[in-house]
Amino acid sequence: MDRVNIAFAMPGGMNADLGMDATMAGLAGGIFFFGYLFLQIPGGKRAALGSGKKFIAWSLISWPRCRR
Repeated sequence: MDRVNIAFAMPGGMNADLGMDATMAGLAGGIFFFGYLFLQIPGGKRAALGSGKKFIAWSLISWPRCRR
């Protein structure tokens, strides 16, 4: 969700508001990409080995706390 939001925000004026050039915007997008890439595999493995419903519930509970 964050990756999609930043993809819409960059051309919508976020770059100008934050004074980011194209290189910095690409780096920000890449950081989100690699974060999802490296965390999706362990998350999927954990959901497959345990209860998928419990994994999703814990993810939804912990996600707002991680963003602070």
